[in-house]
Amino acid sequence: MKAQTKSSVYMFISFATIFLITRFLLGKFTELSWIWLPIISAGIAVFLAPQFKVVQTKDGEKILMRWIFIKGVKTLK
Repeated sequence: MKAQTKSSVYMFISFATIFLITRFLLGKFTELSWIWLPIISAGIAVFLAPQFKVVQTKDGEKILMRWIFIKGVKTLK
């Protein structure tokens, strides 16, 4: 699998996980209407989900992750 494909899969999985958790929690603890619940959950997921980028280096392609809970950038591959 290419590094760009892995990066997209990682980003989708992290976004979907955070989206589903926040949607469930907001639905359980708030009285939001049917349209505001996914909109607010998506906004929170976009803010909290880590960002994955592919960078070309001398050693080949590497996947870098940046997240608000981690200082700096973490190399995955």
